[in-house]
Amino acid sequence: MEKMGYTGLEIAPTRIFPESPYTHLKEARAFARQLKEHYGLSVCSMQSIWYGRTESLFGSREEREKLLDYTRQAIDFAEALSCPNLVFGCPRNRRRLEGADLGPVLEFFQKTAAYAAECRATFSIEPNPPLYHTNFINTTEEACALTEKIRASLSAPSDREGIAVNLDLGTILENKESLEMLPARLPLIRHIHISEPGLVCLTESHRDIYRSLTDLVRKAWKEHTWKGFLSIEMACLDSRERLFEVMGWICEGRNS
Repeated sequence: MEKMGYTGLEIAPTRIFPESPYTHLKEARAFARQLKEHYGLSVCSMQSIWYGRTESLFGSREEREKLLDYTRQAIDFAEALSCPNLVFGCPRNRRRLEGADLGPVLEFFQKTAAYAAECRATFSIEPNPPLYHTNFINTTEEACALTEKIRASLSAPSDREGIAVNLDLGTILENKESLEMLPARLPLIRHIHISEPGLVCLTESHRDIYRSLTDLVRKAWKEHTWKGFLSIEMACLDSRERLFEVMGWICEGRNS
């Protein structure tokens, strides 16, 4: 990966520590150190942060308190890894019941943003289309609007760094959205997933779209207007050769 120009690895905590991952802070520090020393990679992002949790963001107050406590543990874990980004996908945990009040959920995000900022991390809201069995934050624009609303409600300007958007190409493709909105929305975006709907393997037919996205991001990197990471997000592949082929596509134009 390092030879191809990759500098970061996005992880799912339970893939590293299958049981109670957030209790392994000492081990997490050692993992991050070894990853850097042996492979030249940092942990750039975490996803599946609520894996195994059954509570709902729109459930009872007790459920939200449990999720808030667990999210703070996830942020502590990210800090141990020196990981700057936590992806909030968790589609099944955020199904909005008809008529459910958004107020308590906004309060949850406010508290999470403040804690993340304190720990030098960002809690990034990922839009998930209905394909993933959720009806809350289905589009990129909805994620951007919600993030703007949360940031505007935070009294401490420094807390605003604790909440952002996780741009997901799979969502853009599924919803037939346009990449033209990206330059204007970059200030709200902390991390980007290059993916396909359903997390299937990246496809040859979309190489031009991947290139358009990576070109936009490289331009922002060169102009120092954005400093986040791009991650390839796919379900597990059986073929290592196929994986490296896909990784090569994303490197196209790297030196241009």
